[in-house]
Amino acid sequence: MPNKLTVADFFCGCGGFSEGFHQSGFEIKFSLDNWKLATETHDINHPDSKCTHMDITDISNDKIDEIIPDTDIIIGSPPCVSFSNSNKSGNADKTLGHKLILQFLKIVLHKKTKPNSKLKYWIMENVPNSLKFLECDTCCAIDKYNKDIDEFKKLNKEEKTNEKRKKYLFESICKSSVSEITTELQIVNAKPKERYTYCFHTKIFTALELGLDKSLPDLEIPKKFILNASDYGSPQDRKRAIVGQFVEPTKTHKKRVDGNKTFIDPDDNDKLTDKIYIEDICTMLGPPDILNNTKTQIKDILFENIELDKDDLTDHFYNSTIPEVLWSKAKKLKTDHGFMGKMEFPDSLNRSCRTIMATESYCSRESIIFPKEDGTGYRGPTIRELSSLMGFPLDYQFKGSHNNKHKQIGNAVCVQLSYALGKAILDSKKIKIKKVQQRNNGNLEGNQTKPLFDNYIEKPKKINSVYKKHIPDLKIKQFRVELNNNTNNFKDEQSIKDIKQQNIDNINIKWNTKLHKGSGKTAKFIELSNDDIIEYLDESKLNKLKKILDEKCIINFTHVDFQVKFYELSKDLSPDNVLDIIKDLLDIEVESYDISVPIANTIYNIFWTDVNKKEKYINSKILYGLYCLNYVLTKLK
Repeated sequence: MPNKLTVADFFCGCGGFSEGFHQSGFEIKFSLDNWKLATETHDINHPDSKCTHMDITDISNDKIDEIIPDTDIIIGSPPCVSFSNSNKSGNADKTLGHKLILQFLKIVLHKKTKPNSKLKYWIMENVPNSLKFLECDTCCAIDKYNKDIDEFKKLNKEEKTNEKRKKYLFESICKSSVSEITTELQIVNAKPKERYTYCFHTKIFTALELGLDKSLPDLEIPKKFILNASDYGSPQDRKRAIVGQFVEPTKTHKKRVDGNKTFIDPDDNDKLTDKIYIEDICTMLGPPDILNNTKTQIKDILFENIELDKDDLTDHFYNSTIPEVLWSKAKKLKTDHGFMGKMEFPDSLNRSCRTIMATESYCSRESIIFPKEDGTGYRGPTIRELSSLMGFPLDYQFKGSHNNKHKQIGNAVCVQLSYALGKAILDSKKIKIKKVQQRNNGNLEGNQTKPLFDNYIEKPKKINSVYKKHIPDLKIKQFRVELNNNTNNFKDEQSIKDIKQQNIDNINIKWNTKLHKGSGKTAKFIELSNDDIIEYLDESKLNKLKKILDEKCIINFTHVDFQVKFYELSKDLSPDNVLDIIKDLLDIEVESYDISVPIANTIYNIFWTDVNKKEKYINSKILYGLYCLNYVLTKLK
């Protein structure tokens, strides 16, 4: 290739997007990010690019060409935290996310419309939720209609004709003309499920909307896809929205079927390669215990031209054993969460890796946790394993602490997806890809060798910590029994002062129980006293349970004392301890059977809304568990 196609990478971070294009033969001419440490990592691996450290929103219109060189391609991955489902379940404030996207699009339009423009392609990567900001006008109207459907129903209780639906829609929602709507029924007859999908139609931004001269042409976003990085050779299942003006890449990998390494795709008869699994990366690197790692050379299975001496491999040979106090919390959240589905623990190695998060945690549902090779416990993936699972080559180096390296990797674009996007452009131009030479970065000063957790001691919680947990491993037909401290005055002005001064005795706290059913938006709950449920339970059985609880739960303290035991992590009659005692008691003393709930009962009316009233049931262990927990709380002073 006489002249390489050039790339400008915005929000480049440590360089995942850049690396994919670099590996496919492009020249990374410009890069920019607002995180200094990430720009330093980018510079180590892409020294010819010389990453610019600045906030993209500080680039004024008259400085765009002064700061940013003309390139054939512009790529960018605006920070996804505003749109991520992991941030307040996708409901976080998206103002900053929108601002960054608009600034990126402004630069694209400026470069695209300038005289003698060099720009041929542009690509933006983000989480799928970001597509809601890029909806076409028609889909925006549909979305607005669906959000207001409840109000519409209130206005039309007696007669819900199609004419009234159309009238409401176009008078209260589509007051301004919507160019893409050809008939009213495009929106009015939209199926309910469409509110949960994404818009893949062309989106148009005017130059004025992007902060440029209104005489400039509009910016069209002609292509919008959701692509899974593992379909293109990444060891990670990471779905991302890819939008812009580019060539759609061809899938190269597919999930294994019946253990076969390759098979024929029924749709297009192309031969696809087996997806790369976690176990493939672990086998490539060998165990992180250097004494038990018998390898002398490590060949990169993601980049066939890269091979390192074991001694040159960085950020892998250290102890990443996770303390039980942390992994046990992750196990609880993954396998016995109150209102979310069950996840595997530890992570299976014979599949693609789940999405790597930017936040390093070993006690959450999102934590990636491996079984230790010797079977004695669990460990976190090493930085090198995470790097390879994100698709970086073995010779890629990272600066900073363990936490910062983890964050850089979690924020990156999967290298194989980026490579596929670059390759698709070259293939369309019939340009042959040349293999990139191995780097000679050598061992960095920041190579991780110290244990991840050294003499770890769990820190006490804040005195105003909120508690909401159900009796462990007791979820039957969507029912569960919860213990909580929701009745409190933590947010009162005086309480805030008392909390700062650690005056726990002045804070009003009351521990309660709830009977829950379901999850998400359809979840329901009710607070019930033992008087409300005693009619369903056997008196002799209750007397036996109370006797055992009197022996095991000798409580002579207050609701506030119970809070102290919680935040000081006490093991003696703490909230967790009480729930465990009750679970063990139910396992031994209570048989599992269905208890009928009368149709006219308050419990029935809370949990069931059937038009055709039918007899319903709650499992015996649920109601006995609720009784036992209520009984223990009556002992609190």
